[in-house]
Amino acid sequence: KMIIDHVPGITIIATASSAFDLNGKSGEPLTGRSYTFSMFPVSVKEISGLVHPFNLDQLLFNFLRFGSYPEIFQMQSDIEKESYLYDLVQSYLMKDILYFEGIKNAPKVKDLLLLLAYQLGQEVSLNELSRSLSIHKNTVERLLDLLHKNFVIFPITGYGSNLRKEVTKSKKWYFYDCGIRNALIRNFKSIDEMEDRGALFENFFINERMKKSQRDQIHCEWFFWRTYEQREVDFLEIKNGKINAFECKWSTTKNYKAPKQFRDIYPDAVTSNVTAKNWLDYIL
Repeated sequence: KMIIDHVPGITIIATASSAFDLNGKSGEPLTGRSYTFSMFPVSVKEISGLVHPFNLDQLLFNFLRFGSYPEIFQMQSDIEKESYLYDLVQSYLMKDILYFEGIKNAPKVKDLLLLLAYQLGQEVSLNELSRSLSIHKNTVERLLDLLHKNFVIFPITGYGSNLRKEVTKSKKWYFYDCGIRNALIRNFKSIDEMEDRGALFENFFINERMKKSQRDQIHCEWFFWRTYEQREVDFLEIKNGKINAFECKWSTTKNYKAPKQFRDIYPDAVTSNVTAKNWLDYIL
C-alpha cells in the first residue's frame, strides 16, 4: 500500500504462492489499489488459434485425460505428461499449500481430495465427508475453503426459488483442472475405458464456461438444479435473471430435454444439450 501510494510508476504483481501467503496477513485492505485476476489453465479458445479446427475434437480427449496446464502442451508422450502431473500433485498440493497454511495433517487433505475426485459431479455433504475422514465437520469445511482459495477445487450450489421442492443447500465440487483430478486417483486410462467419463466431461465443460466468462467479461453465477424427487439439470449459468441451462452428456445418441418441472418453474430458461459432438459450439 505504501509503495503504490508513494512510489510513482510501480506495479506489483503477486502470483501463486506469494499471493496466498499474503492473503489475510496484510494490515490494511488495498481497496481501490488492487485488481484480482484469476489465471486459469489454458483454455480451448487459446489453443484453437494454434491448431486446425478438425484437431480440436481430437484434443478433447487430451483435455479430459491430462488437463490443460501450459507445460502439458509442450510434452510429447503420455508418460511424460503423467509424470509431470504426479509431481505437480505432490509438490504443489501436498507441500506448498500445507506449508503456507500451516496444516500438518497432510493425509487428511489428500483423503478429502480423493473423496471429491471419486464423487465428481455428485452432491457431497459435510457430514458425509466428516464421517468418512473421521474429523470434525468444521475442519472439513476449513479444508474445503483452503483448497478452493488455492484454486484446486471449486463448489457449485443448488439453485431454486421454491425451497420446498428444490435443493438449494447442497454443493457439488469440481476440479479446476481435469489432469490434477486424474493424477489424484492415479487413473489416466483412455476416455473409452474411463467409467466416469460423463462426470469428467461435465467438469471440463464447466471449467471452459468459467474461462469463457472471464475472457468475455461476462459476470454471471453458476449453479446446478435438483428437486427432492431427483429431477435435475447439470449446470445453470445466470446473468441478470436470465437462465442458461446445460445438460452435459458424453453420449451423442440421446436427445436431452429439461425436466418438465424445471420448464414449468422457469419457462424462459434456455436449455441446451452439450455432448462430445457439439461442445465447441458452447465454448468458442
